[in-house]
Amino acid sequence: MKRMIARRKEWNTSGLALLGAGIGALVGGVHEIGEAYLHSPTEQESFAYMLAEIAASMIIGALFFASVSIAYNLMVRTITEKKPDTAKRWDPVGLAFIGAGVGLMLVVVHEAFVIFSGDFNDVDPFTHIMVEMIILAIVGALAFAAIAEIRNRLWRS
Repeated sequence: MKRMIARRKEWNTSGLALLGAGIGALVGGVHEIGEAYLHSPTEQESFAYMLAEIAASMIIGALFFASVSIAYNLMVRTITEKKPDTAKRWDPVGLAFIGAGVGLMLVVVHEAFVIFSGDFNDVDPFTHIMVEMIILAIVGALAFAAIAEIRNRLWRS
């Protein structure tokens, strides 16, 4: 098994993300066409809502294909490369920025779901979204920095 994987080349992550976005657009477009034929003309969605659904399916497709490609490439690298004697330290500050970005992306995805589902609360949306963004950015930054620090301490010993 190791020899078979060791001979394989890494996958092109950006190309697969583009392929996933294309498949997502195709699936989203077919879904919207199906909805247009199944619903009566008085119940049709707005054009912006349809485009947002297609864009969401493109993003999901791109993220799925890119994450599979990244996982495969990491597996190939792990099997084919020798483990170095001294592992590089992870940068907690850099990972804190990445964690804050992940937290912000989670808020955007959550709020998009809330908007598309029509489940609005009786609170000011701006305040609600900003509070969520601040909290999840801080939590994401702290979590990623803590993981980097724990990993660095474990690798030292």
